[in-house]
Amino acid sequence: MKKLQALFGADMRKEIVAGLTGFFAISYIIIVNPMILADGGIPADLSVFATIFSSVLGCLIMAFYADAPIILTPGMGINAFFTYTVVASMGLAWQEALAISLVSGVLFAVVACTRLRTLLASAVPASLKTAITVGIGLFLVEIGLEKAQLIRRGTNTIIELGDLTNPMVLLALFGLVLSLAFYLRRVAGGFVLAILIVSGAAYVLGLRDAQPMTIELARITSYPALFAQFDFSHLFSVPFLL
Repeated sequence: MKKLQALFGADMRKEIVAGLTGFFAISYIIIVNPMILADGGIPADLSVFATIFSSVLGCLIMAFYADAPIILTPGMGINAFFTYTVVASMGLAWQEALAISLVSGVLFAVVACTRLRTLLASAVPASLKTAITVGIGLFLVEIGLEKAQLIRRGTNTIIELGDLTNPMVLLALFGLVLSLAFYLRRVAGGFVLAILIVSGAAYVLGLRDAQPMTIELARITSYPALFAQFDFSHLFSVPFLL
């Protein structure tokens, strides 16, 4: 262990706990991202592999090239924009939306690797940067609360409180309170511990989704049907350029 600590220059126990905590905190993206993309026509049982591959690649680049303890995964908000704005509202096929993602990704890479990054960062007001961070955070909170059924779409309002007599809702509320208690008491690995406790309670009580998402590893052989399916046929159309 001492040799490992000397090699990595850090407390290995903290590194492992941090890594596990980060994984379990962000692993929801493995399921949620394909669910959102499925509304745009992308097969969920294939996009789940794309989600995993891109996450692994992004994290490895951050670890070994950027040397930063940051997790990179497909972004919540961006996937919703992909599905509900580009595909559903603009009427483009998901293959065209993938082409848009590729072009915009190249443009972002150019910005990040040149002085444009500094110019843009200086041009954006600090209040807007804070608002973007807060907005994304609130969006993730809203998704989490909705998936936990603590809130739902209202009939006369945008959202309303969920059914507090539902065992699934009560379990989610218990998990939320437990996680908060561990956080406030600064329990090491508190989020992982809360996830394990709530998962164990759900298993014992027999609480699970009525229609769970089914993923088969054997489907990975069909992944080429999804990989690099870019469609540039409407490259110069107004929706594509926008």
